[in-house]
Amino acid sequence: MSRTDYSGLIVKLSSQVDKLYVAVMKLNKHFWPALLKPGAHLTATPDYYSPGTEEEIQRMLQFRYDSWVETPGSIDFIKTMSAK
Repeated sequence: MSRTDYSGLIVKLSSQVDKLYVAVMKLNKHFWPALLKPGAHLTATPDYYSPGTEEEIQRMLQFRYDSWVETPGSIDFIKTMSAK
């Protein structure tokens, strides 16, 4: 038997995504803003970084930004989440 009503699963997944968004924000408040406006973060060359710093995000984005760009709708989704 196939499922036709996904509303319960959608609500559950939405709750999980909201929690993940908040958890990332708590770990490093710079991540979501830098993802939405990467600019100089992608070419920055910090000598060192510590957890929770802007420099950490610069290094992180340099390794992972392409994955976000290559995933259709991901950055627009984060824009929507950030506007809440």
